[in-house]
Amino acid sequence: MIKCRRVTSSDSKWAVSLTVDVAFVILDKLLEPIDHVHFAAICKLWHSFAEHYNRTTRRWPKLLPPMLILPGDQDLIYSLSEGKVYHKISLAMPRFNFRRYYACGNGWLASMHGPNSTIHFLNPFTRATHVLRCRGWRFGRSTEPKQARMSPELEQAPKLILFGDPSVNGGNSFMVVAFYTTDSTLGFIRGGQSFCSSIETMEQYAITDAIFYKGQVYAVDKNLGRIMSFDVKTCTSGDSLKAKILNTTYMRSSSQSYLVESTKGELLHVRRFLKVQREWDQLTMPVTFTFKVYKMVFDDNGYVVQQVELKTLGDETLFVGDSQSMSISASRFSWCQPNSIYYTSDSITVEDDYRNFNSCCQCDMGIFNLEEGTTTPLQCYPQHSSEEYRLKPATWILPPINGLC
Repeated sequence: MIKCRRVTSSDSKWAVSLTVDVAFVILDKLLEPIDHVHFAAICKLWHSFAEHYNRTTRRWPKLLPPMLILPGDQDLIYSLSEGKVYHKISLAMPRFNFRRYYACGNGWLASMHGPNSTIHFLNPFTRATHVLRCRGWRFGRSTEPKQARMSPELEQAPKLILFGDPSVNGGNSFMVVAFYTTDSTLGFIRGGQSFCSSIETMEQYAITDAIFYKGQVYAVDKNLGRIMSFDVKTCTSGDSLKAKILNTTYMRSSSQSYLVESTKGELLHVRRFLKVQREWDQLTMPVTFTFKVYKMVFDDNGYVVQQVELKTLGDETLFVGDSQSMSISASRFSWCQPNSIYYTSDSITVEDDYRNFNSCCQCDMGIFNLEEGTTTPLQCYPQHSSEEYRLKPATWILPPINGLC
């Protein structure tokens, strides 16, 4: 990964002497999308070269592949294309101590703790920030009481899903859904609002993911495999909404469930299953052993009439974890494994047992091939004995597309 700085008056002569042919040769050799962004940021001329290159080659689609942020004392980013960790990248990273930030979508990180709290947004690429008060969130009953016994530094943080950009239109052009993955209640709020709208579901549900899809919010429960939707178009500040349950069939309990919009615009239900693995003949930790993927088939009224299990994803590649779930077309990127699910640990639901893990234990992350049922380890963490590398695993984040499309 390259590190660039803007051109000053003393640098301008060599910068403006670059020709388009040479610029194309340079851009051909840059493997990471973020490197193209850095190139385009040098000056207006180089920005025009980057735009011309990408319009001509169509190398980068509108939806770029995510990068991995590795939380810790240093700014670490893992390059999927090169399979290496980059140190000292110029990102505006928050401190990952008692307040934990997670990627919530569109290149943003977010953090929120407790009811009547504040959501802190940060874009580490642009250094833009935004603060949103989130009062009036009424929690449901936790489906896992054990979580309440966690120490403050391990206290569960809510998962946040962002739609829109908090940095445009005075911070009034975005929406966010917040929920605890051990809880049956979701919160919804728009930028500029003061009170959160509560969305009630059944008490036995444990919501683990949500998505903005075709103008509505969809959520999924890991216990029963239920899909639900909420019409938020006419929702005003502080409203209480009821969930519309879209499927009546039960599924066996999964460890995690995700909702992903495919590159074809289909809604996919991804179920993740963990098993207990013994380490050093003393300790156990859950690790992923398989995934199941279902395509949602809706009727004219928006109800799920069928969940069709997919045995292959074809050219599709999915990314799941604590952050917003996403998909890309693998054929656009030479390094990307098609028909696969790239997954990270779900540290949002980390339990007390994690504090007792040996420092050699690795985070549960890898690449699962759906058709073959095999897993390839994703070794992105450096060897380190600090607990922060075990308790706060990597999170997917989308780089900015300015200068790429």
